[in-house]
Amino acid sequence: MVDRDGEQLTGGTVNAGAVFRRGEVVERPAPRHAEALHRYLGELAAHGFDGAPTPVGPPVAGRERLTFLPGEVAVPPYPRWALT
Repeated sequence: MVDRDGEQLTGGTVNAGAVFRRGEVVERPAPRHAEALHRYLGELAAHGFDGAPTPVGPPVAGRERLTFLPGEVAVPPYPRWALT
């Protein structure tokens, strides 16, 4: 069961309607390769890259939790900034 008390985030196409923000944490359906993705994101953070979210624990019940990063999601029709 998904707790939907958080703010539903819009944008994107794969997880549309299934991504929620609760404070500084975003929860979304975990992809089948979540474990590898979380290792990669952890390595980015460990090397000082702050332009990607970091995992907040392992996926639970098919959902993952990541830190929130403010910004915009480029979806069709793609904005000019996404095409440069």
